[in-house]
Order: sequence, then structure tokens, then C-alpha cells
Amino acid sequence: ENPVQDSGPPILTTSDVPSTAPSYIAKDILDAAAGISTWFDVLQDGTPQRKAVGWLSSVDTYPLGPTGDSSADAGAIAEDRFLQRYTLLVLYYSTHGENWAEQDNWLNPTEHECSWSETIFCRDDGTVAEVNLNNNGLAGTIPEEIQWLSLRVLRLSDNNIGGTIPPTLCFGSTSSLGVVELDHNQLTGTIPDYMALCKDKLQTLDLSHNRLEGSLPLSLGDLTWVESLNLSRNLLKGSIPPNILEDMSSLQTIDLRSNAFTGTIPSMPSNLKELTSVHLDNNLFTGELQFLSSLATSVKTFTASGNQIDGSLTYGAALNSWTDEVEDPWSSASTYDEVKLETLDLSDNSLSGSLPRSVLNSLPTLRYLDLSDNNLSGSLRREDMKTSSLEHLSLARNAFSGSIFWNDAAFLSKLTHLDIADNGFAGALSLDPFLINHDQLRTLDLSRNAFVGMPEIPTNIGSASSLEVVRLVACGLGGTIPTEIGGLNKLEILDVSQNELNGPIPTELGFIQSLETLHLNDNGLEGPWPDELNSLPNLIGVAIGGNNMLSGYITPELCEQANVTAEGMGCDMKGPCISYRRDCG
Repeated sequence: ENPVQDSGPPILTTSDVPSTAPSYIAKDILDAAAGISTWFDVLQDGTPQRKAVGWLSSVDTYPLGPTGDSSADAGAIAEDRFLQRYTLLVLYYSTHGENWAEQDNWLNPTEHECSWSETIFCRDDGTVAEVNLNNNGLAGTIPEEIQWLSLRVLRLSDNNIGGTIPPTLCFGSTSSLGVVELDHNQLTGTIPDYMALCKDKLQTLDLSHNRLEGSLPLSLGDLTWVESLNLSRNLLKGSIPPNILEDMSSLQTIDLRSNAFTGTIPSMPSNLKELTSVHLDNNLFTGELQFLSSLATSVKTFTASGNQIDGSLTYGAALNSWTDEVEDPWSSASTYDEVKLETLDLSDNSLSGSLPRSVLNSLPTLRYLDLSDNNLSGSLRREDMKTSSLEHLSLARNAFSGSIFWNDAAFLSKLTHLDIADNGFAGALSLDPFLINHDQLRTLDLSRNAFVGMPEIPTNIGSASSLEVVRLVACGLGGTIPTEIGGLNKLEILDVSQNELNGPIPTELGFIQSLETLHLNDNGLEGPWPDELNSLPNLIGVAIGGNNMLSGYITPELCEQANVTAEGMGCDMKGPCISYRRDCG
């Protein structure tokens, strides 16, 4: 048993700090701690509370008296002084402080706790206002004693903290919390109902990237001052209470991505005038698009990819602003001016039907539209494709058909990303004028459509100097790969596989230092493998199989550096990662 003594703590220097648990326990400190923590925690050897009491009794030399200076009675303890120092000690021991990446001057027995570390921020009166221990190797758990710190900001992100969120987090002094960031940890359990007790101050709540379970407590709707709510990448489930957002009038961003929420997407009331970003991706939401009819006009980003949303984009009650079939509540010019939507991502759902005629023209600020991986069909209309704002358009893996207006300079003139792969687009593929009119293009993927003729890669491709990704798989391409392609000095991915290209592989490809992926397989290429390609520093993927007239040598270094697939090659192609179509002796 550790002895309990009545006298004040002895005076020790820093060099006197014991390497094992202190044997001296001061009764007044023990009694004060028992008024905050449970007697069991205070008396049980090895607990953070017991370690804190031992340190205060046997190591600490800083006065805990009412004035906090050396003139105070050494045996007197001011409650507020003790509360703060003791709570910080319990936090340190509860989160394995001895193993933190940066301990700074924590647990310095001769200094006020506000001087321990730059991770502690104090007010002028010496009370702790912020604890910021992000990315510092914390483990263990968050102690319930945290409630006794008069914190405005608690940041413990990017650590390995486990256990549950203390139900007392918003009790007592911490009810004035304005920022709570506990993301990227290993927290379990449910979101405490009592988080609502922080409602008068809390502006930022980030619990993302944990292992929290259960459903959303209705009390979250009481957080009327919250501006940013991030619960993404947890194990949360259940439906979203229909009116939970109604009173959260300060809300600016909400992120519920990568959970297991079900049911329909709740309405985003128009009174949420500060709301700009909504992220609901990768859940199990179902139903049709009626939630968009109540979307606050302040919203700039709305993403709900990877759900089970079905129905048509022309669903009258939802997107009546995008269809001529029913009355349009956004039809007045003044209302159009209020719509600020810039990003809309509904990819990887079960949407069907055609692209409504006014889907782009009624959203004049739209810059990013992703409808890929749905069941959409129909064709694109020239008059709908002249919006000046759209930069990113992805319609990949649907059932669209018809022609593309390659020769029209007004066709989405600000595009930087175009992905229409895996559809049924037909007609002639005229890349020459398209590249001239879209010199800001960074990504181009036209793979696996039904283009007619045998178009060639245009020689002016080298002038499209912004291109980073070019995928023209199974586009019926003929002719040769132009040497001008070497002018694409930002190119990272080139995939022209499964075409009818012939001729040599241009040496100029070996000048593109940024090149990471080069897929030329299943063509009719011939001639030498450029030695310059063997030396590209960033090349990690090469596919040349099915070009049995190629010759030359792929070095062991490239075979080691990159994932090289070269099946069915002719005997004139050498290298340790080559697979031949016949015995070459």
C-alpha cells in the first residue's frame, strides 16, 4: 500500500524525478482528486488518475495555492488550479504521454502548465483554452476528466486513440467548446447524445475516420451554431432523421461519406443559407431525386456517388428545374441568379432515362458534373452543350448514343476533363478540331464507344500541352502514333491499346519524363523498342503484348521498376519480362 501523508509535497528538482511510480501520496491531493475522479481510479495502482496524484505528490514543485505563486501556503490547494493541472496530467497518462512523438516540456514540475508546451494555449488569466495534440502518437483513451478544462478548442486528430467519446465531453467547463477535432483515430461506440450540450458554442465537429457505430442522435440537430460537421468514414447506420438539419442555420459543410446510412436523403431546407458543401457518397441511400427540390440555393458542392438512388433525372418533383415537362420553380431569371451549384456528383447510382434538355443551361455556375456508372441513355443535344462554365464532364459507363460535336468550338469550351468511355457514342471521331478548340484539356477518355471510320491520332496533339491523361482504348484508331506526341511534357497516362495502329513506337515518347503508364498492346506496331523508354524515371506500367513485330530490348531495370506485360511477342523482342508467342530457340 502506498502511504498517505498529511504534509504538503516535498520539494524535488527535475533530476529527482523517479523512474518508477512515486511512493509518496499527499492526502490533500488525494482528497482533491477523489472529488473529480472516482475513488477506485484514484486508489488503483497504474491508473492515469493514480499516476497523476503520485506525480503531484512526489514530483511537482509548482504551487497549487490560490495565487499560483511561491508566497502561497504550500499546503493550500485552490480548486481551479488543481482541476486544471490534474486534468492535464490525467490526459497525458490516459493517452500514453510517455510515448508521444513530441513531449516538449510536458510535466515540468517547476513551471505553470501553460508553459509546458506549444500544444497548450492559455488565456491571459492562465486557464487553458486550447489543447492541440494532432499527429503526436497519442494512444489509449480520452479521459472523462477532460470536462474540467475550460476549453474552446480540442484537437486530437491523426492519432491512435481508442475507446469511446467521453459522454461528459460537453459537461462542465467544456460546454463552451467551439472546435472538436477527433478525426483519424480508432474511436468506437456511439456519438453521445450529450454533444448537444455544446450547442451554444460548437462550430466545428470532426469525428471522421473512426469506428463509430449506431445512428445519428436527434440531439445533433440542436447544434445550431455548428458550421462544419464531418462524420465521414465511420460505421454509422440507419436513416437520417428527416428534420435534423432544420435548425442548424449556421451549417456550411456536412460530410457523411463512407458510412452505412439507409433510407432517403433528407431535405436540405432553404433556410440553410450558409450551406455550401454536402457530401453523402458511399452509403446505402435509396429513393429518387426529390431531395434536390429543397436544396438550398447557397449549395456549391453536392456529392452523393456510390449509393442506390434510382429514377430519372427528369423526375418531376425533384428536378423540375431541369425539365420542360412540368412547371419550373426556378424558371425566373432572378431565381437562376441565386443558384450557385458548381459541383454535382451522382455517379455510381441507378439513375435511368436521358439527360434533361436544361440540365446544364439551368445551372449556369456548374463546373463539375459526374453522372458516370449509371443507366442513363439518349443522346447529347448541341444546344445543351454550349454552357461556358463546365470544366469536368464524366458520363462514362452509361448507355448514351448519338454523335459528339467535335467540330463545334462552342462545345463545352472550358473543358479540362472529358470522360465518355464505355457508351455507345457513334459517328466520326474528329480529334483534330476538338484539340484546337480545347487547349486546356487535361484528361481525355473516349474508350470503347462505337465511332465509325478509322480515325488517326492527329499530329496537332503535341500542341495540347496541358494533357495529362489520354485514353483512346478500342476507338478504331488507325495510322501511326505521331512523333509530335513527344510534346506532351505533362503526360502521365497514354493508353491507345486495342486499336489498329501501325508503324514504329516514336522515340519522342521517351522524352516525356512525367510518363507513368504506357499501354500500346493489341495493335500492329512494328520496329524497335526505343531505348529512351528504358530510362524513364516514373514509368511504372507498360503493356505492349500483341504487337509481335516489335523488336529491341527492355532492360532488367525497367522490368524491375515497372509492371511490364508483354505476352505473345515475336522473337526479335528481348528482355527478362518478355513472353513469346512461340518457341524462339
